[in-house]
Amino acid sequence: DRYGSKPVLVAGIAIVIGVPLGWLAMPVHSAWSLYWAATIAVMAGVGAVAWEIGHNRMLYVNVVPAAKKMEYMAIFYAVVEIIRFIGPLASGLLLDFLQEPGGGIMPGAVGMDGPYQSYFTLTILILVSSLPFLLRIRTMPIDDEMEAAAEKK
Repeated sequence: DRYGSKPVLVAGIAIVIGVPLGWLAMPVHSAWSLYWAATIAVMAGVGAVAWEIGHNRMLYVNVVPAAKKMEYMAIFYAVVEIIRFIGPLASGLLLDFLQEPGGGIMPGAVGMDGPYQSYFTLTILILVSSLPFLLRIRTMPIDDEMEAAAEKK
């Protein structure tokens, strides 16, 4: 709480960006593959927890005004759950597409081959493109901003 939710949120997304990078760099058919995969799984868990804590705290403290919290959060969680339902279906369709001949975006690159290489690369690009938006989120609680604006009038 001393530093707010933004550092936790950014650290979480940075760790989550490392997960597909780890999968792409994983040694194929190596004795180390199991340990590599276990490390990536731990990273994914730590990153997911940091992301959840950071974004939930940010929503409740910095983004959503207290007077509208019930309405905003109901809509937010409804949309999130719809996306959580559609996401795996869309990922499966994308992986099916990437398995088609010429479907990949990086055929013949080093490391992982096949549709997952393109999928993980696309995941990295999407996550990295979210960083500028996350870094611009205000850190002052929205109710404090509203009070400060009302005092100026």
